[in-house]
Amino acid sequence: MRNLAVEVEDAFCSIVLTSLDGKALGESGRMLLVAAGRVAATGMSWDEKRHTLVRWGRLPMRIEPVKGTVTLRGAKADTGLALAPLDGAAAALTDAQPPAKTGEGLSFRLAAPTVWYLLSAAAAPRPDAAAAGPRPGP
Repeated sequence: MRNLAVEVEDAFCSIVLTSLDGKALGESGRMLLVAAGRVAATGMSWDEKRHTLVRWGRLPMRIEPVKGTVTLRGAKADTGLALAPLDGAAAALTDAQPPAKTGEGLSFRLAAPTVWYLLSAAAAPRPDAAAAGPRPGP
């Protein structure tokens, strides 16, 4: 892949990175990263050859999170990009983590108990906020 390098600990996974702001991945300031391993319904089972489901199973679905590192190739350190793990309602599980700068680009560690991550540029402070100085008290 031209824009993304992946090193994972999992034997099987699927990783998708998509721009959320309509820009190309190399220029985007807001992207969704989905990294999922095996997925199965609770209690689901296959026949001996793994060709047919014997039992479809029930909710909840069990999704194996991926552990590893993703690197945005060619990304510059001054982009302000940070990675935040998301829950199923797209709320951040923790604060966004800044990347490690490597010779290849910017690297982010995948280790949260989720399959969804928001990769976004940090909000820049308003230019007028610093120039205005402290606000007077009440």
